[in-house]
Amino acid sequence: MAEAKENGTTELVFLIDVSAPMADFASDIIAGFNGMIAQLRETKEDILVTTWQFADVGLFIDERVPIDAGSAPLEEDFFDRMRIMREQLARQHSDPIEQVTNRGERGLINAIGGVVCRAKYVYRHYPENPARTMMIIITGGTDHASLYYWTPDQLRDLIERQEKETGWEFVFLGANIDALQAAGDLGIPVENAVAFDCDSTGIRENFASLGAMILAFSSTGVVPPRWSQKISEHLAKKSARI
Repeated sequence: MAEAKENGTTELVFLIDVSAPMADFASDIIAGFNGMIAQLRETKEDILVTTWQFADVGLFIDERVPIDAGSAPLEEDFFDRMRIMREQLARQHSDPIEQVTNRGERGLINAIGGVVCRAKYVYRHYPENPARTMMIIITGGTDHASLYYWTPDQLRDLIERQEKETGWEFVFLGANIDALQAAGDLGIPVENAVAFDCDSTGIRENFASLGAMILAFSSTGVVPPRWSQKISEHLAKKSARI
């Protein structure tokens, strides 16, 4: 858990699942993310945003973009561009293990490990670093495409080391998955994890709740309790109707 800090830059690293079923709500993800960015921009907080997407492979869109920059939001053709990039990447690899084969494949473990390592590299090589860093993982299901690179145990060790040595915070939002169990298996505190309903309202609520939580985190370096209450309430209401 990050030490409370009241000054300095906040770094946000987003890792967003674009495989099915998340891809079916592309417009809601784009609108929710961009609305959150707009809300944070109005606060004049000193925030840097790095955005990654993943399905069977992970690709980054922007790295350490200031919140007041026009390039921080996701563009309307975000999902289409990412799909094309993954298809191009697949054609460049002769190894069938690395080929992009299905829009529903999800390499969650590999994606998290790769993004954490990249963030560590950037952290080491920048002349100045933020006062606090938070990595936010949003996934629509379990991992079923991480064939190698990282094991769950290796990833847990990596995350716990970053939490302990650098004070990074990790936040996990998962649909169609036991999010608390999945987060705990990765070394992410269960209070930083929440299950969400993968529908239009649920996805938009994710970003509304994240925006409020990030605002508090950027001021104090601490994740506020009950930050995920509205996300859980929406999921409970949806489950009660089924």
